[in-house]
Amino acid sequence: MPEVICPQCGKTFSHYPSQPRKFCSNACKSLSQKKEVTTTGVGVMVAATCAACGKEFQTRRRRPSKFCSHSCAARTNNAPLKKREMKVCQQCGKEFEPKGSPATRPGTFCSNNCRNENRRRETAAHRYPKHQVNGKDVRIHRQVVEERIGRGLAPNEVVHHLDEDKHNYDLANLVVLTRSAHSRLHAVLYKMEKAGVRSQRTK
Repeated sequence: MPEVICPQCGKTFSHYPSQPRKFCSNACKSLSQKKEVTTTGVGVMVAATCAACGKEFQTRRRRPSKFCSHSCAARTNNAPLKKREMKVCQQCGKEFEPKGSPATRPGTFCSNNCRNENRRRETAAHRYPKHQVNGKDVRIHRQVVEERIGRGLAPNEVVHHLDEDKHNYDLANLVVLTRSAHSRLHAVLYKMEKAGVRSQRTK
């Protein structure tokens, strides 16, 4: 068996070729590792001042601790947060203090009710206006066209708004198209909009 000199104690020892060893024992290996840690600075201790109580304590030079104990760290982490900047709710106009993380909750609304009400209002603005006729919801623009042409619209017919404003149901702004012609028209308008030939469509 080959003989090797232990780099820690200088003792000569032998080992099997299939199981090479650098140290003669685990004790020498452990002492060498502790020496290496102290030399590289990982285990070197330095003096520091606790950020909570002001007490001086020993901490590692690399990755130093800010607090002398877990109780000081917990007391600091549980301290009351600074008062947040007051904001105004975009729905009701009420002034409120936003809660949660500023990165995930910008504080646009004071409550979930205001957020939901704002969402319903915006959704309604993109829908076709309706009114009640004999207990049924009827779209106003379809009723205006049907009264003008004197008949009901066929299943394959739709009413197109020339200015694409769903709330403008003036007769001069409405035209009857088949569903296929209406789809082709909007496809052309969308391509023109993407190419910058026409302005953004009206919401």
